[in-house]
Amino acid sequence: MQPDTWVKSWEKRVYSIKNAHYQSAYFCEMLDIAISVMVIFSAAFMAVVALMARPGFEASPQIILIMSIAIIALVAGQHYFKFSERSIQHRHAADAYLLLVQRLEPIKHCDDLKVGEGQKKFNDFFAEWIHLAEISPALMKPIYKRNFSHFDFVLKS
Repeated sequence: MQPDTWVKSWEKRVYSIKNAHYQSAYFCEMLDIAISVMVIFSAAFMAVVALMARPGFEASPQIILIMSIAIIALVAGQHYFKFSERSIQHRHAADAYLLLVQRLEPIKHCDDLKVGEGQKKFNDFFAEWIHLAEISPALMKPIYKRNFSHFDFVLKS
């Protein structure tokens, strides 16, 4: 196995997973914003309904109950899913994968990846890759399929 070919292949893989984590972070941010906007609009609608509940205007208890449940469900959903925290985790994972690309550069200059210094650098890279894979948040399936359908992650020796 030539180090240049191997490094180019793994650079593509690392950049793909970095991009997938950035896409996941963006998606989580959009979901967090969407739920926040729904909470704000639900609360505003609830305030309007409460203001209209004056003498002469009958506010339906069902509307107030439904809106209260909607606000509670949205706030609970926002707290449960923690999209903002997941977004930060994906951004940190993407940054870590970007740093991992720098670990590939010294491997290019090795003569052979199966002996000596080349094997040590090769093993260090894979140890870091496995560690990042274990601590990174899971990617969402559509993003994973879009970014990795063209890669064969089975390592062949």
